[in-house]
Order: sequence, then structure tokens, then C-alpha cells
Amino acid sequence: MGKSNILQKCFIVFIGFIMIGCVNLSSSESSVENDLLNKLSSINGKFIWNKSQKQFFFNKRDEIEKIIAGKNVEETLQLLVENIDNQRLSISTINGKKVMLGVVCYVALTQIAYYEPVTKDGDIAKGWTGYVSPDANIEDLSEAKKEWQKVMESHSYILL
Repeated sequence: MGKSNILQKCFIVFIGFIMIGCVNLSSSESSVENDLLNKLSSINGKFIWNKSQKQFFFNKRDEIEKIIAGKNVEETLQLLVENIDNQRLSISTINGKKVMLGVVCYVALTQIAYYEPVTKDGDIAKGWTGYVSPDANIEDLSEAKKEWQKVMESHSYILL
């Protein structure tokens, strides 16, 4: 076997190890993502109507806090925004009906970041489609995701 032949085989083996390392790195990143989403999905929470404030409240916000504590804030925000339209059903419910994981991701997002849409005059805008109701449908979630992607791109949110 010639010297150049051995070098070629070593090079091929070396490239193979690099490719395997890249695949493992990618899968470990997605396993972190999957772990976070699985934990959020398995929260046994309820969206409860508050008559005086005329809105739903999620009763397991403390569990969300535990799940996201210690994580890289910017990466977590990005992951939550990218999953606002996630249709997978979670264990959390509204009126006994399971809500989509995207709704739980939105609740988690709003525990980390605050954004208030404003008009060109600086007044608080009404009817912003980035807000998510626990009974949102997929179109609502898709629209909210687009709005939050714009917020992320412009860095116009405040970290809580």
C-alpha cells in the first residue's frame, strides 16, 4: 500500500469522524430543545377565567419558571417564539380541553420577555396579533409567531 493511499484513507476516516461529531452536536442541540418542549408539554396546568380582569390566567406559571430557570435566555426566547405555532397537544387545559403546546410556549415567553405594541404616535396599539389566547386556533398561533419573530428581529422586547 502506497503512502498516498494511506493518507487518503486516513483523510476519509478523519472526515467521517468530523461528520459524526457534527451530527452528534446537532442531535444534542435538538435534544435540549425537545427536553424543554417535552417538559412544557407535560405541565398539568389549567387556564382559569378571572371575571374581574376579564382574562385567562395559567395556574402553573411557577412550574414554567422552574423549567426555564438557568437556561440561556436568548436561546430560550428564540425556541419559544419558533414554537408558538406548535400544534402538538399539551396536558394543560382550558375548560377541560387540551391546549396546543404553542399556547404554553407563549405563556413561557411572556414570563421572560415583555413587549407592548405601539402606534406610530407612541400610543399603545390595540388588536395586536402577537397576543395568544389559550383557545387560539392554528391561524392565530401562526400569526402570533410572525409578530413575535418581528419583535425578536428588532430586539424591541424587555427581558423580565
